[in-house]
Amino acid sequence: MLPSMRFWHDRGPRLAEIPRLMKSPMRPVRLKVYAVVLVCTGDHWDEIRSQMSGMRPCISHGREYLWHTWFNRKVVLLRTGEGCVAAASAAQFALDHWSPKVLMMTASLNGENDAVRQVGEINGAPFLSDPLDAGPLSEVLPSAFPSADALLNHRRA
Repeated sequence: MLPSMRFWHDRGPRLAEIPRLMKSPMRPVRLKVYAVVLVCTGDHWDEIRSQMSGMRPCISHGREYLWHTWFNRKVVLLRTGEGCVAAASAAQFALDHWSPKVLMMTASLNGENDAVRQVGEINGAPFLSDPLDAGPLSEVLPSAFPSADALLNHRRA
């Protein structure tokens, strides 16, 4: 036996001798997300945070997001940053992380809609091309659900 192998062999109990404490492996909890709303500008993000003041934003892989349920539909509000590349990478992150049924976006300044639409097409995710209007989220998001449902039904047919 090589000396390095003897060192590892002599060091503590073998892996087979360590008792298992869990019956099954842990799996990450995945939310069933209806829509991800990409928030492009800092002003929109500040407005959304002020409307949802009771919620603390979550951070995953350096991206800040909030999630809420409206009419039994979980919606994630994801801060993208400004620019086409930031919006496209945030859309890809959202699709990989939550697998939403539909992508939505707030009004943007630099034409990020095309970049997000292309990411959605590549991944087979529908993108609601009409940007969400400014206003209270409790009114704006549910008013976008019928057009999102129509888009989903059109894709299934």
